[in-house]
Amino acid sequence: MSVMTKARELGRELARSREITAMHEAEMVMLRDPGAGAVVRDFNASRQLLDVLAARGEEPDARRKEEVTAIEARAQANPLIARFFAAQREVEELLEKVNEEIGAGLTGGVVGRDGEAGECADCPGCT
Repeated sequence: MSVMTKARELGRELARSREITAMHEAEMVMLRDPGAGAVVRDFNASRQLLDVLAARGEEPDARRKEEVTAIEARAQANPLIARFFAAQREVEELLEKVNEEIGAGLTGGVVGRDGEAGECADCPGCT
């Protein structure tokens, strides 16, 4: 089986994982909620403006900084948005573990219980 075939298979398995499924569900619930959806839209619009300013080499003025801070506070206070961000963190952790396993496969090492790649001689045994 080719490397690309295995990569596609890995992608399919990841798409079916508990973590990614939970993240997609949290995202859909968040975006369907009028309050959370409004905060997300405000945040995205604000982020786009900040990106434009950064591309020009400009800094946002004090008023814009206050607006961004207020939007971020609204996002953090919304339980649906918090649930989405927590689910997103779990996906990031899963992807980090997958990358560690790929790295271990490339180097011939193993990923230990603490998540650090090592040599089999250092390993207390697979569990």
